[in-house]
Amino acid sequence: MRENKSSTLLPQLTADSQTRLLAYTTAAGIGAFFAGQTADAQGTLSQALGPYPHILAPGAGTGYYKTYFYFDVDGNGSLDFNLAVSPTRVGIGIFGNQVLNPSSHAYLIPWTVGSTMGGSGSAPTYKRFLATSGFNMFPSTSALGFSFTSDSSGSPQTHYGYLDVQVNGTSGNFTATVSDLYWNMTPNAGLVVNAVPEPSSLALLAAGIGGLAIWRMRRTQGK
Repeated sequence: MRENKSSTLLPQLTADSQTRLLAYTTAAGIGAFFAGQTADAQGTLSQALGPYPHILAPGAGTGYYKTYFYFDVDGNGSLDFNLAVSPTRVGIGIFGNQVLNPSSHAYLIPWTVGSTMGGSGSAPTYKRFLATSGFNMFPSTSALGFSFTSDSSGSPQTHYGYLDVQVNGTSGNFTATVSDLYWNMTPNAGLVVNAVPEPSSLALLAAGIGGLAIWRMRRTQGK
């Protein structure tokens, strides 16, 4: 009977070799994850609506009807926007800041992947709605652009950003899923809209982190 070499490979490895193998596996998982992303170097992930993905459902927010979801993009303690998610419509509220379309439109429309979200945008000409009973501008995960004032650089300056959001359901049972929220810490600088991480890439990251945890555990036990 032929010996199954694969079943005897791991026991023949030295402790140091096993540690190296786990470290390489971890690096491969994490490296593959980041290689699959197109996150802009200037984009800072805001945890204002994290952890992601974050599902916003009517009744889970604040306000009289519990439909408002406030968020602080730059983490300075000052609220910048709120998403209003009710069963019949989804919109965004403003606190002296502005949501931006890639081109003129009555309602909010998404930015395409690869476009630069920045000073070239225009505000909606009628209502700041993503969806109502008559339409849904964000039926799949797409970038909603905005500008806001931040003092993260030492004095109040205009900054640009976007959040990836999808409006789920139909009028009467709307919810919204926010996949991420990025902003540019550099004042008055645009931000390239990038693709949302694929589930397969997230799985690779999880595998890498799992390998790292095993490696650290074995390293601790060996001391």
